[in-house]
Order: sequence, then C-alpha cells, then structure tokens
Amino acid sequence: MVSKPQLHPSNFRPKAHEFRQTHIRRITDEVAERDGQKAEIHFRNLLKREEIKTKFKRIKSAEKRTQGNGITRVEKEINGARITITEKIDIENEITRVNKARLLQANNMPLRQEPRSKILGEQMNFERWEDILKRKVTIPLEGV
Repeated sequence: MVSKPQLHPSNFRPKAHEFRQTHIRRITDEVAERDGQKAEIHFRNLLKREEIKTKFKRIKSAEKRTQGNGITRVEKEINGARITITEKIDIENEITRVNKARLLQANNMPLRQEPRSKILGEQMNFERWEDILKRKVTIPLEGV
C-alpha cells in the first residue's frame, strides 16, 4: 500500500512531463497499429498539439481569462424602466423567457406558415433541404 505522503501532488510534479510523454507514446502506438503509419509521425503531431495547447493556456492565464466569464447580470425592462437582475436563478428564468419569445416569433415567420412549412418539412429532413438548395423543389414566393 502507498503511504499518504507519496500520494501528495507535489511528489508527482517533477515526473509529470515523463508521465505525459509515456501516455502520448501509448496513444501513438495504438493509432499507428490501426492506420499503419509510423508511430513517430503521430507522436510528433500529438506533441505539437500539446505544445500549442500549453501556449494558449499560458496566454489565457496571462490575460486573466481563466474564470469568471459567465453572465453575472441581465437587464430587464418593466413598464419603461430598466432593472438589473443579479440573482442566478432569476437570470436563468429571464434568459429562458426571452428565448421562448424568440421561438414564438420565429413560428410566425412566412417560412413557418402554410404552404411553405409543408414544403420545407420537419426538422432534420436533410434530404429535403438538399433538394431545396439544389433547386429541385421550388418554394412559392408570394406573401414573403
């Protein structure tokens, strides 16, 4: 059994780079077996990705953009007066309310009304949309 002082994170830090290299080497060996390319090619590519990722993390932390990027306040208009909402639950409720209103507004658009809605079809009907984009299906333009 490993004692608690050995499990302390600072004990792993000097060898973290070696552990990461070993992990990347295992991944490259598995990928090389699957696609038949040399493991060294995959290893260099993964090391380059790691290097880029590390550089961007350093830039982000230097610019102090690592945390606190969420929405902290929302303005709401009531009877012509603007109020600022700062409570998390109230912010979420207000965002949900506004998004629902936008969805209802989209339902009243000409493309969502007959006969165009029948031509466009339901959501995720990619074949139908491809036909429309290729002009195999015509959409009536009167009323737009």
